[in-house]
Amino acid sequence: MKERIMGMDLSDLGTGVAFSDTDRTFRFPTVLGRDREEEKWFIGEDAYARALNGKGVITDKLLALTEKHGTATIGGIRYEASALLRQFLKEVISACIREAGGVSPTKIVLCIPSVSEWAVTELTDDLVTAGFRKEDTCIIERSESFIYYVMNQNRDVWNNQVGMFCLSDNSLTYFEMNTQRKGGKLCASAEKINLEEAFNLEILSSSSGARLADKILLSCAERIMKKKLFSAVMLTGRGFDRQDWATDFMKFICTRRKVFQDADLFARGACMRGMDFKADRSDRNFICICEGRLDTSVTVKLEKEEKELDFPIAGAGDVWYSSKCHICLIPVNASEIELTISPLDNRKKRIVRLPLSFLPKRPPKTTRVDFRARFTDNRTMVIELSDAGFGELFPATDAVMRQEVHLWE
Repeated sequence: MKERIMGMDLSDLGTGVAFSDTDRTFRFPTVLGRDREEEKWFIGEDAYARALNGKGVITDKLLALTEKHGTATIGGIRYEASALLRQFLKEVISACIREAGGVSPTKIVLCIPSVSEWAVTELTDDLVTAGFRKEDTCIIERSESFIYYVMNQNRDVWNNQVGMFCLSDNSLTYFEMNTQRKGGKLCASAEKINLEEAFNLEILSSSSGARLADKILLSCAERIMKKKLFSAVMLTGRGFDRQDWATDFMKFICTRRKVFQDADLFARGACMRGMDFKADRSDRNFICICEGRLDTSVTVKLEKEEKELDFPIAGAGDVWYSSKCHICLIPVNASEIELTISPLDNRKKRIVRLPLSFLPKRPPKTTRVDFRARFTDNRTMVIELSDAGFGELFPATDAVMRQEVHLWE
């Protein structure tokens, strides 16, 4: 039986779901409601409807509220925001499985606007609570979903740059992706810009407002896409459910390039990422570079059996929030530890040296150093070196050194 993958896009404004075995998709406003009399939960439009007829109470902006460790009072009961977000995800997953034939997916990829250690930990726990095994869950950022969506299209779609506008209520984001060969490997990288020109979609209800919105988008497109060669432009978000109001903008982006509109692009991209979700490795023949992944490789110079080697700490394309390294080193005639920072652009390779002067003085070969490395984002690595002692002869001390290493200069 073919494996079923669920892809979900979650934001404070809306939630979309796609499955790997059907073209049918599902969309909900990110709203959770509870019955006024009993603990029955409703989501999306159903929650809105019950609130309007006085039978329910709703709460929204669940992601932002959870990140702030906030609370909400529903039906006289105070709930932690994290519990409400968990309930919303559980209700969405159950509703979509029920509507899509009742077959539960084996894996789920959840896409969010921006990744952080907090978000990955919190949302992974939520998905486990909803019935998935931890190893069958994956949290990605929207740029990565965009990359996987585009790279699953024909080559003529991505042989040059690909732009994308995501328009939602009071939110306008531009994404740009390009591919290039680096060291014999194909790299697909994407960046995003949260544009200040965002507007309320209600202005589209009047002809004057629609003309203003069209002018705003055209100005953004001309500024961002000027003098660049695009093979395709993507449109997503509720603002592009119809495009008849954006006459001049559409005329500009449709000139000499393909244009695609897909309201469920992020959910589908997450689903496509899930198809490559095997032991956290991608079978794709490209390296994915975006906000949630590193564009730099890091190695530490070691000596083993009298031979020098570069021991890998992390590689370009690795997920930064799950990239960690813990090794024990014995400095032999060495006063420092040498790291090599290797961006995809090899011309910018550089060496970072970590001094060992913080260690207590001991005879040669009687000191061990605990080396730990982790990443706080895709640009910053934190190194911690601590004295591990050397058996009973030289007990460990509290000598420690912490240093931030910036991958980008």
